[in-house]
Amino acid sequence: MKPACRLLLVEDDRAEARSIEKRCCSDPGAAVIDVVADVKAAADAVDEHDYDLIICDLALPSDDRNLDPDVQEGLRLFALIRERAPGTPVIILSGNLSQQILQSFLRMSRSADIYGRRTEEPLVVACDKEELSAFIELVQTHIARTKALDSLDLEGDVDLSVSDARALRIYGRRLGAVSAQIETLSGGLSGSRTLRVSYRDPEHKAIGSVVVKVGALGRVISEADRYHTIEAKMPVGLGAHVLDVVQAGAGRRGALVYQLADEYTDSMFGLLDKRSPVAAAATSRLADRMKAWVRESPEAVETLAQMRRRLITDEEVLEAETELPDDREIEVSVRQTRAHGDMHGLNVLVNGQGEPTLIDYGEVMSANGALDPVTLELSILYHPAIAGRLDGWPSVEQARAWSDLDSYCEGCPVEDFVRACRTWAVEVSAGHGEILASAYAYSMRQVKYRDGASELALHVAQGCLGTISGGATYTLLQVDRGGTIASDST
Repeated sequence: MKPACRLLLVEDDRAEARSIEKRCCSDPGAAVIDVVADVKAAADAVDEHDYDLIICDLALPSDDRNLDPDVQEGLRLFALIRERAPGTPVIILSGNLSQQILQSFLRMSRSADIYGRRTEEPLVVACDKEELSAFIELVQTHIARTKALDSLDLEGDVDLSVSDARALRIYGRRLGAVSAQIETLSGGLSGSRTLRVSYRDPEHKAIGSVVVKVGALGRVISEADRYHTIEAKMPVGLGAHVLDVVQAGAGRRGALVYQLADEYTDSMFGLLDKRSPVAAAATSRLADRMKAWVRESPEAVETLAQMRRRLITDEEVLEAETELPDDREIEVSVRQTRAHGDMHGLNVLVNGQGEPTLIDYGEVMSANGALDPVTLELSILYHPAIAGRLDGWPSVEQARAWSDLDSYCEGCPVEDFVRACRTWAVEVSAGHGEILASAYAYSMRQVKYRDGASELALHVAQGCLGTISGGATYTLLQVDRGGTIASDST
């Protein structure tokens, strides 16, 4: 059985460290404890591992070459921990706790429900070394509560990290659940995962079926903040409601819990993979609902560079070893509005009646009207969940001819869906130039992923750029270790 709790102890006095470890956890199988003696080793450990609790002395040497303890080094480490592991509880154990230092800790501290008990615990606690008994009780309580939390049984053929499982359990305990059935909906490009989770009570009765997105804590908190900013402006019935946020207690990970009825059983990608005609109809319904965001939006003139830089910066293009075209002087008229910003087929869920709903608000932005429908259409070529599964369509020549819908759709196994997306783009854009510019910008974004889809994306970008420029020839190169990936001109 895996230990329930992961601890980091930062203490330069090795004898004292051994004593603390033994007194806090007499059973070596109850917790994994990493012990380090200086600030650099502690910083490296925090970067490399997730911890459930960090115990930190204040007077510490900077590294293993400078063995002189310094309170300022300990304060520097504490600030680093708060920055890199903001959801991890910290106990400061020191004999150097002045009133000024205590006040600075209080200013940097917050409370959170880290055990799923619906009670908030302080994430920073300061203990004097002269009062070891109170400190030992704190650590033992943390280990016991973490063990109790991890007794919530997670079922399903899903490989979860300790931190991701911890996030699911924290929310489950808030419901009073003792078990949960998990199903994977998607794994995101940002390291996030979207799961359908059904929680059950001690009598094995269902007490909550939700969609949970687990990911990097900073991204989770940012997405939650964006959702609450736009919640009142969401088209009625369109977006899944955020029920809860796990923002502490799961290491560097967190979770967004979306309220969804059980009947949302498919993603848009799932429907397309089955070649279901429901995908096109659901896209049309989604377009109708999203029009509320675009209605009465003003028109403006933007350069291709402005539109592309919202999705990928010049620096990111060059870091991907891709030619950066001069897109600064090419202008198009656009409809300025709000966009979901990440409208790929795993973020669109569809119920049995073909009604769509959206999840994931981490990329909501001010953008142009055509961005969302163009992103949804092109996501079937670029997203790893479905890329390459469309029976060899499209060819390179078709990708370059993306603007010619009839040529592009020849042999397409999901033509109705593609045409529904393009119709949506026409309805909400300022014109054909905006649609082409959106496809160019979203396609250029793909080069930073440096996978097989980025080659096709460059061909789409080349074709759109050439069409906007009145037939001008552009060559976009992406060079990999094996040589040039895409080098043909439009």
